[in-house]
Amino acid sequence: MSSIIIALYFSLSAYLVYILGNYLKSIVIQLAVMFTLDGFCIALMTHFTPIKFYIAVGILFGTILKIIIFLLFQKYNK
Repeated sequence: MSSIIIALYFSLSAYLVYILGNYLKSIVIQLAVMFTLDGFCIALMTHFTPIKFYIAVGILFGTILKIIIFLLFQKYNK
């Protein structure tokens, strides 16, 4: 269950960074926001989840979902 939560949180942070990208043109600020949100998620799940395999699976699928989200936004928002 925690791996699904991490994956969904990562995709939500990617969506938020994309929305912020429409208002903030600096890529540095966007990356800082994304790393902060992802770091908070990982730290929170590390504190509450004793099994690290679920965290690794969540990070893997969350990263895949981020890539898919960014590719879809690049394709359909031109």
